[in-house]
Amino acid sequence: MIREIKSSQTYSKVMLFLSVLTLLFGFCFCFLGEIFLPFAVSFLAALFIFEKPKKRVLSYIVPIIPVICAVLSFGAFALITVQYIAFAAILALCYRYSRSKANCAFYLTFAISLMLIVSLYISGAMKCGSFALDAVTDYYSTYYTALKAKIIDFATNYTVTNRDGSIDKPFTKEIVAELIDGISKLAVSIIGIYGFISAGIVIKIFAFLILRYSKHGILKTFAHFLPSNAVAYIYIVLAILSALIGSTDIVDLAIINVCQIFMIVFAYMGVQYVLAIAKISGRRSTVLTFLVAGILVLNVVALQLLSFLGVWITIGTNRSLKPIDEE
Repeated sequence: MIREIKSSQTYSKVMLFLSVLTLLFGFCFCFLGEIFLPFAVSFLAALFIFEKPKKRVLSYIVPIIPVICAVLSFGAFALITVQYIAFAAILALCYRYSRSKANCAFYLTFAISLMLIVSLYISGAMKCGSFALDAVTDYYSTYYTALKAKIIDFATNYTVTNRDGSIDKPFTKEIVAELIDGISKLAVSIIGIYGFISAGIVIKIFAFLILRYSKHGILKTFAHFLPSNAVAYIYIVLAILSALIGSTDIVDLAIINVCQIFMIVFAYMGVQYVLAIAKISGRRSTVLTFLVAGILVLNVVALQLLSFLGVWITIGTNRSLKPIDEE
């Protein structure tokens, strides 16, 4: 049923469209970089879904062509580009077997984040000429030190001219160094947030394609993004712990990094709720302006408030849906 195409579309045209776009974005991802990953994954996943299983040829041939070309151009390292096929398979299987949108987002976030770490490790190993952990660690440590020095030099030389003509330097070496070190401690959460955002874009494009071509619309499990209450409670515990602990111990850093990832997930839920209420009230543009301004001004504080709103919405929605599911 999920493979039935709308009567206004033809099977051959849909296959041609999805194949061409998969091939195009597959080449863009393999040769130009990560920015094209969500498009390559979503179009390939749609191709997996809509192509008839007994006549499955394009799903096998089309995605592998960019990978082969990348390997021939860049060598064995380019085999890592096969990841976009794996991500598309995860998405298609989640949809095929009616997994929830939240579960699919988790699988994709984990897979994308893991492969980014693997890619960075392999890239570092090839540049330093050794796959030993110590060698790769030393390479990135040296790179980090050099980059930090350049940023500090740039920031400390930045000047602001006041109205009276005097010149100030707003950044000191100590402030910039502390800021860079603080950001570096959140490297894991930054990678995880990147994975979550990428997964979200992938699922959005995929859902659009399903709604455009599927005769029966999208599956109910993929209609809304809704984490479980267990995840919401875990985030609350992590948020409390991260507010009480320091940031030097490895366990403390792990808690803080995981908490940051969950914060973005539930902040997204909070933003969705705020925009939904704004749409109902007819003041979407006004609310969106205040929302963006609040995030820019308050930064992490605004995201935390939105994440707590997201937790409240998640728990309340899951509780209201439970009686329906039991019926």
